[in-house]
Formats: sequence, structure tokens, C-alpha cells
Amino acid sequence: MLRPLASLHNFSEEIIDNFHKNGYFFVEDIDNSPEIIERFVNVKVMKNFMIPPLTLLALDHWQAELEYQKLSSSSKLLDKILDGGFQCGTITELCGAQGSGKTQICFQACLHVQLSRELGGLNGRALYIDTRNAFSLQRINDYYFDAYELANTKLVIDGASLNAQLYCNKTYGDSIFSGDYDQIAHCVTRFFEDLLRCNVEPLVIIDGGWESKKYHTLIGRFKDRLNSASIINFNNNHRTFLFPMLLHDVFVDVMNKMEIKYYMCTFEADESAAAIARVLNCPVLSYDSDFYIYGVMYIPFNTLDRYIVRYGKGYIKRCKIYRIEKLLNKFKGLDITLLPLASILLGNDYINSKVFNKFFSELRILKQRVTNYQQLKIDRIFNWLKHHTLNDAMNKIVKHVSKNQYQRVVEKMETIINTYLNISTHMLAPLGFDQQFIENIVKNTSIYKFEKQEVKELDIHNLNSLNNKYTEEDNTYEDDNTETNHEDINNDATCKLPIIPDETFADSLPEWFMKDHSNGKFPLYFINIISHHVYILPVQIESMYYPSAHEISMPIITKICSLLTTMNSNVNQKENVVMKLITRENDEMTKVHLNIPKSSVTLENLGVVNEEVRKKIIDETAEIEEIYHLEEVPSSWKLYIAVILYWMKQNSEPQRTQLHLDCLLVSMLLGIIDKKVGFQRSKDKFQRKFADNLVHIQETRRLKKLSTEVGSSILANLINETSKEDCIASLPFFLEHLQIGKDLRMYPDKFDSDIVHVFSQFQSCLRHIMHLNALVGCIYETPSIGDFFNGTLLYHFYNNFKTRNDIEAYVSTRLKNAPNLLKIFQILRKKIIDILNSCEVKIYEDLIEGYKKLYPRLKISNDLMAQNIQIATLGKLEELSTTIEKLKNTLVNQTKNNLIRLIIIDSLSFLIMSVEEPSLRVRLYLNILDELQKLASKYNIAVITKLNNYA
Repeated sequence: MLRPLASLHNFSEEIIDNFHKNGYFFVEDIDNSPEIIERFVNVKVMKNFMIPPLTLLALDHWQAELEYQKLSSSSKLLDKILDGGFQCGTITELCGAQGSGKTQICFQACLHVQLSRELGGLNGRALYIDTRNAFSLQRINDYYFDAYELANTKLVIDGASLNAQLYCNKTYGDSIFSGDYDQIAHCVTRFFEDLLRCNVEPLVIIDGGWESKKYHTLIGRFKDRLNSASIINFNNNHRTFLFPMLLHDVFVDVMNKMEIKYYMCTFEADESAAAIARVLNCPVLSYDSDFYIYGVMYIPFNTLDRYIVRYGKGYIKRCKIYRIEKLLNKFKGLDITLLPLASILLGNDYINSKVFNKFFSELRILKQRVTNYQQLKIDRIFNWLKHHTLNDAMNKIVKHVSKNQYQRVVEKMETIINTYLNISTHMLAPLGFDQQFIENIVKNTSIYKFEKQEVKELDIHNLNSLNNKYTEEDNTYEDDNTETNHEDINNDATCKLPIIPDETFADSLPEWFMKDHSNGKFPLYFINIISHHVYILPVQIESMYYPSAHEISMPIITKICSLLTTMNSNVNQKENVVMKLITRENDEMTKVHLNIPKSSVTLENLGVVNEEVRKKIIDETAEIEEIYHLEEVPSSWKLYIAVILYWMKQNSEPQRTQLHLDCLLVSMLLGIIDKKVGFQRSKDKFQRKFADNLVHIQETRRLKKLSTEVGSSILANLINETSKEDCIASLPFFLEHLQIGKDLRMYPDKFDSDIVHVFSQFQSCLRHIMHLNALVGCIYETPSIGDFFNGTLLYHFYNNFKTRNDIEAYVSTRLKNAPNLLKIFQILRKKIIDILNSCEVKIYEDLIEGYKKLYPRLKISNDLMAQNIQIATLGKLEELSTTIEKLKNTLVNQTKNNLIRLIIIDSLSFLIMSVEEPSLRVRLYLNILDELQKLASKYNIAVITKLNNYA
């Protein structure tokens, strides 16, 4: 049959007309005359349409379709519509309105194509061509999660993870001011309040000490945080999170107030949290990927909705939940009892995974130069495990372990498996479970015991299908666990910890100590001091020109270490314990070895000696004297005030002054205000809520002309009698100092770390005196730090107060409509000043007076002269370079009325001669002079340098 040229629809009408005019009406007319085609159209285009149609039998067509594979859509209903899924060799077009789920189906197809054929996949990879920037890994990850309404259940919470996530994502304080603890306490309180309103019972599991393997990781984190602290300014603060040193204390304090049940593990808490969740069949809240293979219902913190919502007669909190069935469905045949074995092979804290090198080589887990190496490892291990029982898999794995390591590795693997499959019951009682429940758990506990079998060969069938997904470039296995690569696999590091770390270690310590530790009365680092003789001091925002802010606390730290390390077993030994402190020198990490003297009271006896002995320990160490008369202050204030006195009495740089003291005392009033009017931190919200009240209070008290003279009032009574009106009247004064000033936003380089440094010193004193107090049995009531300390408030109080000639008079003016609060400040201020005077402690009005003490030869006859002299103490040539750079920033921002016109270096020769290489001295000297000359010329400054003859 002849085909008309008009049937070629891709030809335009003009081309068809040209053919007709030249006598060509059918395709066959021009098929044998290529030269004719070239006259009219492109040859390639024409040939595509001149191929005659092929005839195909229906049977052949049906058989060809049978050979095409199909990809499951992950929806049973859609698969039914598509007759089994998306068919290869064809195009499937998804049509629908916006938001109907087309993109999500594509994302799920990206996941399913990677599955094996028996699971509905194609065992291949996906190419996603994105033309509208819609590709989202988060939406792909959502496939593994189900929407979940959190309510009416128990919830096991990873305490350390929650505390960190709340601080980083939910609080609005600034890391740069080193701790807005009222904000933190409020945030934690709101979180638990929301859970309780949803009828969720939180069970918080808290990390204890760190295991040996984590040491190098923690040192790395210390260096990173120190680097961040040394370069932080107001510009980059939002990208840096330095956890305040009292963050954990505030978290525990809130849980105690709200009666939240919690338990502190001896070491890491992940496995304990998972074990409790399995026993209770309830979810775990964390932000740790380890929970994906712990066999629990896992809610990642970042999936929680911000707010709770009404649902029926109660509330729910929407989130997303991961269930282990998702993983088991991906690897059909994998039994849940094999998951602890998977965690061992993938790498954990207890066995160096290098002992399994030979086994990995049999599985062809080779060194990879590709980014998906870890995925290869996971795929091969899970695909191999799904074909074995637990004991069978154990036999085939340990067959490849060397003889000298065999027994230790088997014992450790048994322990890990039993820890996974069962729960250690010692944590149940502190969480509120009754004895009957605990006995039932013990009754149903089954202990796994390895049974050795003869193994002929390692079965690696069904793994070949993975070969096409990864490119193997050489035959050398390399463990991806970077924390242990430095270790020799033939030494005792193969199994890093005791067989049951928590229980074995706990048995070696006094019962009273472990009970208080489990109940969260002690900080995390106590266990590290006992087990490792190491204390990694927390990094804070400080001035790197001064010694570490923790230096002021060294007597307290030494006493804590002495009490923790003096045991009955070593009390008579002559050798003292040497403690390693990880701290800083300037902006570099340093390790200080501290010789710890024996305590007169051993750790075993500390829990049984009478209160008088324990009180003497803390009073002598924290320098709490009878003349303090702490009985005159509220019990919840006593220890806080004692810390203020200790801090003021220490002789360390920079000097504490009356200005710093006044800032601390005024800021203590904010906790009283919060209890009366609620947590108010927004000026706008305060105005909307209390504007009318504020006007009425101010007018009423103006007419009454209230007296604010200080009488013999008792502080405790004044605090209780403080009215809501007092608090409303005074709150604007505090709110204006809780806001970041415009100057600091416009000129972030004006941030002064010296101010924060002094209050970081106070925090260090508070931290260690509180912890010593806990160790001796809480002789003094533990203060709620969230009621007293806000770093932002202190920083802005300081910058305001330093401009006032009479701080007390200024505060009296600002608090004139809040007489009770003003009386509290005045009584407290007088009491502390009187105590310091009776202890013959000089209170300096400002830092210049402090410099007079540090430099007694400096003769200054006039206060005005003193205020115009800045002194920098240098000991190294490197410090001069840093000082010059800092000076440049100061010169850029100086005002016309306060210009620096003179620089004196006394003596430059001392710094130059400190350079060991003589040939470098002249060059360095000339470079320094060049820098100074530039400053002198640019800013019209006189520069004087002293150079001794010998130089």
C-alpha cells in the first residue's frame, strides 16, 4: 500500500505543496531518489519518517512486555492500578494538582529502585533531573518515618541530647555573654510542661562519665570550642554555640522542681535508654543516629512540632517516629536479635572493630575511595546477617578472630548482646518502678550464651548483587572508625572497657556515692576524675590575655579531686594521685598535671561521717566564716552569697571591683520579680500587658512619696512581702538591660570580653563550690541558678554602671517605685561590704584601682590621670603582636574626646632578647618599629620604646 506524503505530519504544508508541484505524491516516489529529498528537506529528519512501519504479532509484543521489570511504587493501591508498579521500557507520566503527592512518589521511587528485586526494587541507582529545585533529601528521609501524635504514653528521653538541642534551638540567650540561665530554665520548664499537658510521662536518662575511647574525640572538641571562644565576636556569635558551664545544673534543677523522673548512668546512656524503651514499649526522644538500630520507636528531636495542639479533651504534640520494622523490611529475613551484632560490626565503644578485619575482607568490604563507603559497609553486613541466626552468625564472625583475642572478644560480644536484649534493673527503682515490676523483668530475663560450632566456610551468597552498586579500587580493608585507628589491635585496647562497665565500676565505689550519682546529685565529671584521673575544664567566653577563668577555683577543684580519689585502699600510700587538667594557656590547649594530696576523710567514710565534719570541709575550702552570719539570709541564697564573697576575696587577674559586685547584686532581684509577675522578657509584651498598671502604680506612689530608707528589715521577710506592684514598677529597668544595645549591633567589635571574663570567673567559683557542697551532702541548700544569673543582663549593667559616679544612688532612683526591692539590694550590699571589710579585703571602685595594686611602683596622684592610663602586661614577643592588632581596632573606634596620643613600650629589648635565634632579632626589631611607625603616622601618636644597651 502506498503512503501519501500528506501523512508525514512533521512536514509543513509548504514542503508538501512543493513535492506535489514537482509530481511527487507518495513516500515511495521519493524513497529511491535521495537527491530529490536534499532539495526540499533535511536528510536526517526525512529518513526518520520514511522507515516503513514494522508489523509485530501480538504474542511477540506480550512476551516482550513480560521480560520488562517493574519497580514498586511503595503503594499497594497504586501498584494494583499500574499492574505491579512502574514498568521498565515505558514512560509513566504522573498528572495531578499541586500537592497531590507526585513529587513524593518520585522520591519514594528513588529509594525503592535501590532495593533488591524480591523487595520490589531493581537493585540499581536513580538519576533525578530536577528542573525546579524541588529535590529534598529530607522528604526522602521522611519515607522512613511515620506521622505520630505524641500523647498518653511514657517517653524515654536522652537527657544530654535534649539539653543540648533545647539550648541550641529553643533558647534565645546569647552564647557570647556566657550563660542566660533564666532563659534556659524557662525553656526546659516549658518543654516538660507541654509533655505533661499531653499526658506524656517523661523518663529522662542522663549520660555519666565518658569511656576511654572518647578521650581523643573530647580533646578535639575542646580545641574546637577554644578556637571558637578565642575568635568569637558579636558578628559571628549566631554561628557558634558554646555550652554554658552550668547548663547541666540548670537542667537537673528544673527536673527536680517539676518532679520529673530521671536517672544518671555511670557512663553513656544510649543503651540504657533503649533498653527501658523496649521494656515499656514506648518511644525514645533523642537526636542520635544510634537509635536507628537499637530496635526501638525513635522520635528525632528535630521532628517535634514547636507547639502542642488541642485534640479532643486533651493535647497532642505532633512529630515523626521511626520504627525498626522499616529497617527489617528493607532487609527481608533480618531478625531483630541480630541488631546488636550489627552494631558490633559497624563499630561501637567496646570492641575495636579492627579485630574483624579478616571477616570484613571475606565480605569484600574493602577500602573505598568513594563517598558511599559507609553505605556499602551497612548493606553488606545487613544483607549477610539476614541469612543467619544469631549463634550461626557469631560462629562465622569469631572464626576470623586471632587466637589470642578470641576469648576476650567472645565474652565482650556476649555482654553487648545481653545488654541489648535485656535491661539492667538497678536503674528501674530511681525511675519509680515498683518492686513487683522489677521482679517480673528479672524473671523474664534470658541470657544469651555463645555455642561454638564447626564452620566450614563463610556464606557470602546473595552479596554479589551489591557489586554493581559500588566501585572497589584496591584490596586493603580500612576501618572507618577514626577514633581507634591509632591503636594496635594486638594490645589490650581490643576490648576497651570492663565487661559490664556500669555495674562493674559501680561495685568498686561506695554505695552511698553511686546512689547519689544515680539520683543526679553529682556532676558528670566526678566519674571521670575517679575512673580516668582527668578533668576537662569547660570552655567559656573569656579574655585570652588573662589566665583561665578556672584558675580562681583551683583550691576548690583540688579539694574535690582529693575527696574523690582518696579511698580506703590507697589512703596509707605515700604516693599522691596526679590529676590531669585539660585547660588553656592564652588561646592554646594545655595539660596541667596537678599533684592531689590525700584527704583526711576517705570517699567511703565521707558518706557516714557526721554533718559537723562535712560542714568543716566546705567551710574551710570555700572560706565560709562565722562572721558571715548566713543565717540572716534566705536558705536558698546562702551558698550563692558565700560564692560571691569567695570570688571577691581571691587575688587573681583581672581584679574584681565594687562595680562587678553591684551588677551581681542587682541582677539577683530579677528572680524575685519572675516569681511575682511571671517570666517577662519582651518590652512590647510587657507594655501590652501591664501598661495601665504601670501608670497607676507610678502615679499612686508619687503621691504617697514612699520612704526607701533602710531599716533593720530581715531579707527573707522582705522577699516574701515584695508585692506584684513593686515588681511591675521595676521590671522596665531590667528589660532595657536584657536587650542588645544598638551600639553593639552597629559596632560588634566593641564587645568587651574582659567584662565577661570576670563573670566567667564567678561562674567557675559557683560551679565548683556547688559541686563540693553536693559531694559533702548538701550542707547548704543548692541555689537555683536560673533565679540569679543572666550573662546578658550583667554585661549591660556593667556598661551602664561604669558611667555612673554613684551606683547606689542611681539604682535608688531607678527602683524608687519598688521600695521592697530597693531595700533588699541595699541591705545585701551593706552586708557583703561589711563582711569584706571585716576580712580586710580591699574593694576597688574600678579596674584602675586594681591596676594600682598590681603595679605598686606606679605613682598616681590624681584619679583623672589614672583613668587615662591603660596598662598591658606582656611576657612574650607574640603577645606584643596581638596587642598591636588589638590597639589598631581601638584606634579606629576611638572618639575625639578620648584619643590615644602616646604609646610606651618598656622594655622592647626584653622582648627582643627572648628570641633564641640571634639572626632573627634585628629583623623582628625592625618589623616592630615599622608597625609602630605606621600607627604613629596614621593617628598622630608619639611612640616611646626602651632598648637596653646589651640588646
